[in-house]
Amino acid sequence: MSRTHPAFPLVVLSLFSLCANAVTVWLAGDSTTASRVGSLYVGWGSELQDFLTIPVQNMAIAGKSLRSFTKDGHFDWMHSLVDEGDIVIIEFGNFEGGGPLGSIRNNVLCPGLDTTVTCESDDGEVFHTFFKYMEDAARSFKALGAFVIISSQTPGNPFRYHTETTPVYALYAKAVAEKTGVAFVDHFSLTRDEYLSLGAAAVNKMLPSDGIHTTLAGAEVAARSFIKGVLCGGQLNPLYPYVSADARLEILRRKGGALCKGSLSLNP
Repeated sequence: MSRTHPAFPLVVLSLFSLCANAVTVWLAGDSTTASRVGSLYVGWGSELQDFLTIPVQNMAIAGKSLRSFTKDGHFDWMHSLVDEGDIVIIEFGNFEGGGPLGSIRNNVLCPGLDTTVTCESDDGEVFHTFFKYMEDAARSFKALGAFVIISSQTPGNPFRYHTETTPVYALYAKAVAEKTGVAFVDHFSLTRDEYLSLGAAAVNKMLPSDGIHTTLAGAEVAARSFIKGVLCGGQLNPLYPYVSADARLEILRRKGGALCKGSLSLNP
């Protein structure tokens, strides 16, 4: 006859409590962030877990713009899952009205930074600016007690596209972060610079076909570039304490010890 140790229920309860109270990272984005797109492409969000000591839930969806992600209720769904103290990363831009993949009507946005202006589609749908959608999302998660990181979109292949100019949605993303008082990662510039350092031969393999979506190798580069932005932000970035020691060492090793304009600490 088997017996259960009298302390077993308490141990299970304690473990459940720890899991329930653990900080979770949530990702909102499009196919450049999503876990897998078809049989070849992988979004950078699928590789983020390898750099962190806390769990990641990737809620990014292929083909979504910030407008359609909002309209289709995906932020609402995330609101029901995110707990106080969690970290929410929001990254959009490649599928917006002016982005390289933003030709779908449902992705078109009102131009500019105004949060009160509205536009109307041919079928009568009223929609807003990228700035308003992003600001509303950031504030809604802050109201839940979550920490928010707004990230600029990943770049296309710099050997194929003109990436020397920062795209407008990356500028909007930074402006929203400043207005709402949340952390910002310049994912566009960090990843572009990494691609340029790797050279055309390597990058062409990482971003085949449309030059926007990454293979697994490209996703790893984009995820590592995002973590560089987190580390350079230091304690001002809520994800900073949760970057693993191995990831810190690897990133410093790859950069020869020079990562940010200032010095980088190996310790959280």
